[in-house]
Amino acid sequence: MGTRCDIYIEEADESFVGVQCFYDGYPEHMLPELDFCGYKMLRDYIIVAGSKGGIRLFYPSKGQTEFAGALPYYVYDPHSKNNDADFIYVMKNNGKVSWKERTDISWKTI
Repeated sequence: MGTRCDIYIEEADESFVGVQCFYDGYPEHMLPELDFCGYKMLRDYIIVAGSKGGIRLFYPSKGQTEFAGALPYYVYDPHSKNNDADFIYVMKNNGKVSWKERTDISWKTI
């Protein structure tokens, strides 16, 4: 069984767009994969994934990313209290990643 996360990018106007990822959302997996992507590649993944209902498997460093194959679905607020993902990741437009567990109050930045 996977651990779900939300993956966002920060847009130039400080808004956010993201998708849900349904597999292996733990930081020890996600942080290296987000670092591998960088901002532009991650933005491309999010645009495609949102149009396909999210990401089922996120493993771009091995070329094994799969999309959910459902109706289009994007998320827009990483600060929402209604979030049901286990972890939340935000790639800032400067390329830095902030993340937290859903129940945490403060964000970690790498």
